[in-house]
Amino acid sequence: MDRDALVMGIAAVFAGVAVVMSVLALSSSLFLFVVAVPFGVAAYLLWDHASGRMAERVRSRRGRR
Repeated sequence: MDRDALVMGIAAVFAGVAVVMSVLALSSSLFLFVVAVPFGVAAYLLWDHASGRMAERVRSRRGRR
């Protein structure tokens, strides 16, 4: 699942939402950071999965055991 286009697209959308929410939080209400953080975390996890880094980390941890 190296560089899956659909997952990368969803990660990009979540990253965009996180950025927009962060900018809105800076301009209006800091509470929007609470909304932006989960989108940022989800974007990172989806990108990590789509890039193949998550699978490499899991394989390396299994190899050490």
